[in-house]
Amino acid sequence: MNLNHIKSDSASYASILRAFVVGSMLLLFAACGPKKELAGPIDDRDSLPVMATTDVTTLVSDSGIMRYRVTTPEWFVYDKKVPSYWAFLKGVYLEQFDSIQEVKASIKADTAYFYDKKKLWHLIGHVHVKNREGDTFDSPELYWDQKLEKVYSDKSIEIQQVDRVIKGVGFQSNQQMTVYNINNIEGVFMVNSTDTIHPVSKDSLQRDSLSHDSLKLNNKSIQDDSAKRDSTIGKKIKSDSTLQLQNSSKEKPKKSLI
Repeated sequence: MNLNHIKSDSASYASILRAFVVGSMLLLFAACGPKKELAGPIDDRDSLPVMATTDVTTLVSDSGIMRYRVTTPEWFVYDKKVPSYWAFLKGVYLEQFDSIQEVKASIKADTAYFYDKKKLWHLIGHVHVKNREGDTFDSPELYWDQKLEKVYSDKSIEIQQVDRVIKGVGFQSNQQMTVYNINNIEGVFMVNSTDTIHPVSKDSLQRDSLSHDSLKLNNKSIQDDSAKRDSTIGKKIKSDSTLQLQNSSKEKPKKSLI
């Protein structure tokens, strides 16, 4: 029997045994040490937008009809939020089209949210609206409900027309911004041709509401009254002139006695 061979095998076994013991002790120490939590997979889709884009100008259609144009520096779409919405955190400019694709109103705001399922716009910060007739509307906050086809706010509102400025709190309008009411009128200021603003007494106004059509009707009534007054004066002058002519025609020249 080769004793050297036996000694060599014994040394190998001893080395393997020592390695096994050391490895077991390391595993034991690791198991007894503080446990580290591993980060799990990201599964919160609600907090992530399905779309994020910048410097956008796009046309939005509904039922195959082009409804409006959107221009914004930043656009996020959150389809998993409840309710789902679009976010325009750096401002938005909208142009609303009519059935023949002409702009019937424009809207600008510092921040906007569009709830796509509700068809509801929430406009915040320096909201500025301009209708087809050139009237402008300024408010810190407005809602535009496309399903109900109306625009409303419970904040302050300032309406500027060609000849007057109307200020109040609380506002409802059709989405064309042509027929509207102000809940609480704070003042109406007339603007003349030299851009001088003259306040109008609130006692002469309807306190609960003020409609755009009624303002037009008042203007038309004033114009009609002026026209009638001018017509009456003209008829009187004409009648006086005719009477003088008739009187002069009745006077016969006197015959000379010489």
